[in-house]
Amino acid sequence: MIRKTLFTILLLAVLIAPAFAADKTVILTWTPNTETDMAGYTGFRYSSSSDTTVDETWTVIHPTATKSTVINVPDNSSTTVCFELDAYDLSNNHSARSSRICATIPGNDTAAPGPPTNVRITISSTP
Repeated sequence: MIRKTLFTILLLAVLIAPAFAADKTVILTWTPNTETDMAGYTGFRYSSSSDTTVDETWTVIHPTATKSTVINVPDNSSTTVCFELDAYDLSNNHSARSSRICATIPGNDTAAPGPPTNVRITISSTP
């Protein structure tokens, strides 16, 4: 009984979850630092332009200057995502962070289309 219940819950989660949220890929790019002792970059993701809590931190090894990240967007809404970067060298000295950049990721289209209009009935007589 427990196994069947767990299977049902998992199946419902798999079937229903896509209707309520979607993953969107965000690609962040920047101009690489040209210093000879560069090691990499640290990225910081925030939920708003004024948020002080970091939602995610990641590193990218130099000279790569791009990062893809997947953001879960609640259904029928939009989500704001913001990023800052710093650069660090082989001695692990970190630069100041870049200016914070933000974008709004649109939610899924869940609105039904408008109804048909000018619906008519035509009656014809048969000869």
